[in-house]
Amino acid sequence: MWACLGIPCPAPRGPETDWSVDLMFRHLPDVLRFARQLSNGDPLVVRLGQLAADWPLSSVGVPAVSCGSLDSFIAHPALRRLYADRILAQADFSRLGDPRVDDLLRADIGLHRDLAPLLAARLWPEPVSVPPPS
Repeated sequence: MWACLGIPCPAPRGPETDWSVDLMFRHLPDVLRFARQLSNGDPLVVRLGQLAADWPLSSVGVPAVSCGSLDSFIAHPALRRLYADRILAQADFSRLGDPRVDDLLRADIGLHRDLAPLLAARLWPEPVSVPPPS
């Protein structure tokens, strides 16, 4: 199985490829969580973590993973929406920081910051108080 998990994707990265991979890896966060519970030191856990880093669309919710580039899918409207929805559903705020994602989430929340206060606090830092002119 180790050899199978090391085979690189034969297709170039793009929305179609990322979506196809996501059909297989959609449950990668759950599989990785289960594998860590069984044996956190298992080499399988390391390889699954590498796959999670390589395929950010499929790894939302995986803690402490350094995601690769979003460029292969973020321009696609449906996959961008799917990614943002997963971030909200999983409360995976480690995925914030990319302006394309942050702007989409800000638009989602709009004026209703009270409905997602933890996310809003990260997307809109507290304004700096400026004393009124005297």
